Amino acid sequence: MTNAATSRTQVRRAASTAAVMLVIFWAPSTPEVSVQTPATVEVASARLATAPSHPSHAPVLATDAQHGVLAVAPAASLAAFPAIEPVAGPNGAEIARGELIVAPLPGREADVETALRLDHTVLAVERLVSAGLLHVRLDDSVALATALPAIRALDGVADVTTNAILRGSGHGRATEGTPSSLLWNVRAMNLPSDSHERRGQGRAHRDGRANLVVALLDSGAAYRDHVDADGRAHPASPGLASVEIVAPYDALDGDETPDDANGHGTFIANLLVGSPGLGPDAALMPVRVLDNNLVGTEAALIEGMAHASLEGADVINLSLVFDAAYQPTRLLDAAFAQTLASGAVIVAAAGNDGAAQVHYPAAFPGVVAVGASTLGRHGLERASYSSYGAALDFLAPGGDLTTDVNRDGTPDGILAESFDPQAPDHFGLWLYAGTSQAAAQGSAAALYLLADGVEPANIPAQLRESAQGGRFHVETGGGFLDVRQALARHVELPRVGVQTFAVLVEQGGVHGVVAPVALLDVDDRPVAGARVYGRFHGSIETATTCTTTRDGTCTLEASPLRAGAALVALEIEAVVLRDGHAVRPTTVTTSVAQADALAAVVGTGFGSSSTVWSINLRLFSFYGGYTTFMVYGSGEGSALPPTVVAFDTRSADTLLASSSTDGASLVFVEWRPESYLGTALTNGGGFGSSSTVWSSWNFSLSGWGSSVYTFMGATQDRMEAP
Repeated sequence: MTNAATSRTQVRRAASTAAVMLVIFWAPSTPEVSVQTPATVEVASARLATAPSHPSHAPVLATDAQHGVLAVAPAASLAAFPAIEPVAGPNGAEIARGELIVAPLPGREADVETALRLDHTVLAVERLVSAGLLHVRLDDSVALATALPAIRALDGVADVTTNAILRGSGHGRATEGTPSSLLWNVRAMNLPSDSHERRGQGRAHRDGRANLVVALLDSGAAYRDHVDADGRAHPASPGLASVEIVAPYDALDGDETPDDANGHGTFIANLLVGSPGLGPDAALMPVRVLDNNLVGTEAALIEGMAHASLEGADVINLSLVFDAAYQPTRLLDAAFAQTLASGAVIVAAAGNDGAAQVHYPAAFPGVVAVGASTLGRHGLERASYSSYGAALDFLAPGGDLTTDVNRDGTPDGILAESFDPQAPDHFGLWLYAGTSQAAAQGSAAALYLLADGVEPANIPAQLRESAQGGRFHVETGGGFLDVRQALARHVELPRVGVQTFAVLVEQGGVHGVVAPVALLDVDDRPVAGARVYGRFHGSIETATTCTTTRDGTCTLEASPLRAGAALVALEIEAVVLRDGHAVRPTTVTTSVAQADALAAVVGTGFGSSSTVWSINLRLFSFYGGYTTFMVYGSGEGSALPPTVVAFDTRSADTLLASSSTDGASLVFVEWRPESYLGTALTNGGGFGSSSTVWSSWNFSLSGWGSSVYTFMGATQDRMEAP
């Protein structure tokens, strides 16, 4: 570990010593089949170290020669932070009851923490040391609608949000059969087999270590021998015995012992680098962000991501998902933007609900989004439970425990070593299925490409474009993972920028939204014949597409909007070019006038130019359009896809009536149907003198992350029922 990393470890230990709370996560787990395998590996308890450990989420006193000494957290901290209770949030996504994440301004952490501790409605405050955030537990009597604006108004607070629930994406598990019959996935992903291929040629870890480092953000891993407070032995997984362990961290308990009590994290660790270890030689960084029931929160994920980035992880595996209704907060957005900018490759599971929507965090454009394949009668096919959509990159083997297509007498699951949660000293070969397993194999593929010298930013496209399947399809992405083909190909996709705005319309009493889209290449030329995939959120939840004409434009439309104040966000998820290749577009400003107003928000697109694109008035019919306000939310400091939020006068009035004008910096742009499109002489496209720019909301879109979804949540909270 570097000196800087050692210093961070000392800071983290000191913070643990001074802590006044710990977080307890709880939620009912998905029922799983757990059958002891005949191939079980017995581990003698004599191998165990004598150091005591902890039951999940309890105070820690861990002592061993390799990992040092950790301090005991005060007993009062457990009482101050009661067990987490998942509840429905304002937009329907699961959140932790009474929990908030607070972002202090730089250098104001201590001031904000003190102010929160003096507030009688706050039960506990925890510092997230790596992320520089505060984790807050409110008294159950306090309403979020009251607490959020009150804390946001505190001096020194940059942002505050609810704490969303996160769940592991394992679909199920069983243990049957023998190892020789269960490695269909190795053949399916065309994995290199000889030592030369497996070890790769090129890149070592950036700190000079011989091996690359894969961070596993999961339920922890059985990477060490220990004894818990009840005297029960927890041996290390035999498959991980020879694996180098780097910077282990428990983001739930704030210590350096991310021990696994579920088995899911140990399974993923073995699948990646242990037994069978499908990736090339790599060191493992176990980071615990999920509890015994595979439940965690946004706060734990952000802290775990920050730790992995600070400690120099090369690949970060996320076999976990938020639920379908979740939209990223500014804090999560900033965490992913910063981690991707650090040069790490992030690989995430698409989700297990079989719906036509890739879940976050996999839906971030820079993240490798992996769905699950399984054996079918005519070859590989998408597993029925695997979520899909335009944000999907490819499918990797995830398996299906309800089928036996190859008729070997065992379910078509994925094989790796793990333990029985009811008998943690009992290791064996387990079968799991899910996009968790698919993501792990995507991470193994990313390790191969890094070892072969591929730049991290190019890995998502390289894996997507080399997959078996040909043209991009929303159900399969680029196709089925092919590691050898990915190593053999050098992919260079054109960069595509997107310009868009959104207009609210009313025709025949039906309210909807219309969004003209223009695609440009790096030379500001129109991109014709491309399929644009957009997704609307808010007053309508739907995905839609359009195909650009020869001038590079098309229109995305959706209706009807839900009754009440209109508030709609549009994400441009993907563009599929005429030749079938998929690209993730970046934001380009729609006019010089808009560039002047929104330079801090969306940057200037490609280079220093802001293109004023020509709107063909015959393509768009806005006769039913009415006054629309827009906020642009992606660009510099954001990992989101190109995003625009449109809202009506009622929403704007609600925001203006309830917001502070001091230090406000969110930019509203107003569109009026009688003048926005201009005339044939001006070609339209400018906001012109009819535009109104307001700075009347206490969010900042500049500097870090995007607050568009935080903004939407805050707005929806204030809307009166129709």
